[in-house]
Amino acid sequence: MKRLARYSFWVLSSAILLLPLNAQTDTQSKLVGKWTLNTAKWKSEGAVPRPKQATLVISQATSVHFKWELKTTFSNGGRSVMGFDGAIDGKSYVYKGAERGTRLAFVENNGILEGTATSPNGGTVRQTVTLSPDGNTMTAQCSSNFPPATASWTEVWERSLDKKRK
Repeated sequence: MKRLARYSFWVLSSAILLLPLNAQTDTQSKLVGKWTLNTAKWKSEGAVPRPKQATLVISQATSVHFKWELKTTFSNGGRSVMGFDGAIDGKSYVYKGAERGTRLAFVENNGILEGTATSPNGGTVRQTVTLSPDGNTMTAQCSSNFPPATASWTEVWERSLDKKRK
């Protein structure tokens, strides 16, 4: 169960941690909508297993309000629901559904949202996400450090057709 929670933490962190921002910093961004993890494009170095499926719903994406929910199903049948409701201001906020006491912090850096999740035991997950020019694909470069284990992986998220950007 602890391993499942750690994997959920990785996937959820990476899924929603980092989302690029643009000139619309104080208005609803292009990230709002439903995203699906393309598991065929998942690349991992280390002990991070490929999820069976994952869906990310971003309901708010501005510098003052960033809110999302991630639902993941794993190959072993385990499931995870995680969420975030905070801001993109460098301050840490509660990471709902992660290990108790885990916090997330987001900053915008040259149009890219960078996120760091820190667990109470000192483990960290970091992500950097880029958005494709057409706004329909997010690529997340992720790394985790849970001593003694470290891992890195790449996630590709595609905008779901039922929630196209306006």
